[in-house]
Amino acid sequence: MPLRPAELADAFRTGEVLGRGGSATVYAARPVAWRPPAGSRSTPIALKVLHPELARTPGAADAFFAEARALERVAHPNVVRVLGYGTTGGAAWIAFERAPGVSLAALVDDRGALLPEEAAAVTDGILRGLSAVHAAGLVHRDLSPANVFVAAGEDGALTAAGVRLIDFGLADVPGRTALAADVLRAGDAGDDEVGVVGSAGYLSTEHALGLPVDERGDLYQVAALLHLMVTGRPPFQRATAAELMEAHADAPPPVPSVQDSAIPSYIDGLVLRGMQKQPEQRFASADAMRDALARKAVTLPVPVQRAASPRRQPGAAAAPLAASSRLALSAGPAAAGPASGDPGTSTAAPAPRRGAPTALVAIAGALVAAIAVVWLTGAVLARPAVVPPPPAAEAPAASPVVQATPSPTPTTAVAEVAVPVLAGLTEAAAQDRLRAAGLRLGTVGRSDAASPAGTVLASAPAQGVRAKPGSAVDLTVASGSNGVPDTRGMALGDALRALSAAGFTTSSRTVFDSTVAAGTVVGSDPSPAVVAGVGSSVTVLTAGADPGGAPTATPTPGPTATATATPVPTRPPPTSTPPPKP
Repeated sequence: MPLRPAELADAFRTGEVLGRGGSATVYAARPVAWRPPAGSRSTPIALKVLHPELARTPGAADAFFAEARALERVAHPNVVRVLGYGTTGGAAWIAFERAPGVSLAALVDDRGALLPEEAAAVTDGILRGLSAVHAAGLVHRDLSPANVFVAAGEDGALTAAGVRLIDFGLADVPGRTALAADVLRAGDAGDDEVGVVGSAGYLSTEHALGLPVDERGDLYQVAALLHLMVTGRPPFQRATAAELMEAHADAPPPVPSVQDSAIPSYIDGLVLRGMQKQPEQRFASADAMRDALARKAVTLPVPVQRAASPRRQPGAAAAPLAASSRLALSAGPAAAGPASGDPGTSTAAPAPRRGAPTALVAIAGALVAAIAVVWLTGAVLARPAVVPPPPAAEAPAASPVVQATPSPTPTTAVAEVAVPVLAGLTEAAAQDRLRAAGLRLGTVGRSDAASPAGTVLASAPAQGVRAKPGSAVDLTVASGSNGVPDTRGMALGDALRALSAAGFTTSSRTVFDSTVAAGTVVGSDPSPAVVAGVGSSVTVLTAGADPGGAPTATPTPGPTATATATPVPTRPPPTSTPPPKP
């Protein structure tokens, strides 16, 4: 536990560490010498203390207190309260109401994906709090699973009343970027080396690109959190923070029902519309999104043209990691990651499933300062081309999105996605790739082929064909068997190659057949057209001499013989027989 000045220890009695971030440590505490506001004497306190090395930096304490000053402008039961702040013995601190319950990250880690009605109740509470935050002229900008707390009711039910938004360390007025060289100065793009500050798994498109962020950036994050709640997975799963930010900038919005077909369509609609790349394609306000949630009906905006990311000007590079926060991210990659979706805080782990959560390593506990992440796209940083917000007097209100004319089959504004390469993958790997592309597995047919059983042979639609997110892609996979090809009449070498190409191992045997030239293939065992298992052996039969019969006589010249006269048999002389006497 970091050392704190004795005067601060006299003012508060601290307990367990609730969390630690790039700028501060948060303790469970109770007041001793410090007197909380009237009516808050019995309120549990979360005491956020600026790291001593930062407290000595000129202007750091004032930047640290910006969070408290921002929260003083918001009074709502779904938003954590600030009770006081100050400097005691050189230590800068902020005392907050300690939010009841657990973080959304811990809840999903413990329970797995929430039921749709539970997720809807939590989302309603988030939007209620955001409405008050936005009405106070603030944008939260860091709605991550660690910064939403949820307390179940006495009956164990999740309700909107049990939700608290915490950690306003990145909160700012609408229209400013989240670029800084220091987590305490997000929005200050005047530093020599700046980076995007925020939680990589949940950044809005414009936030990730270093562009100005307004209230609709918060709604993108709400939609991303809703995806986490109903699927148990963050919206995008990538190996690094840079790849996550690239996904938020360019990848199509994910479709929750691709992960679980039981998720209702209105949840799909909320996520799809809330995570549109263009802010004007999202909900116009927290109240508008909450109204769509209550009605369980979402009308997607009509696309004027194919949606594209609000990219920087050509030639401008992405922002690097805020220098003072680099230690907040570990170097290890994460293939799937925890519920937080931040690869810098976990090792590789299988993605969680409904009812079977994986281990979660939270990026921060309650009220921890925001974590800075970097989109590394080059060794040398070019200053991002940021479009300045309009003057306050001229800033237009968020205009409502053009609505589609209701019809039995509404038209969506979601950009179509290309069917990925699936041939050669296993069925399970193909399903994972389809999910990553925002598509779902359709029917699976089987066909005889030379490939091992379960190998994908083809898809419909085919590779490269564009389809709407959530569309089904049918697969044809290998059955694990194949027909023995007819090799009769071939030379032995050609027959062996044909059988190998059909997925069989081969051998050969010579059989007697005097009707064809020796060495010609006369058959196989098994016979042609018989269906046999891929990898089984087929024997090629070739014509040759009969090994079991008598050899055929071949006339050969013999020695010359001398002709000898054959003697004529000698007859015995006739014997005279006297006639009989009379």
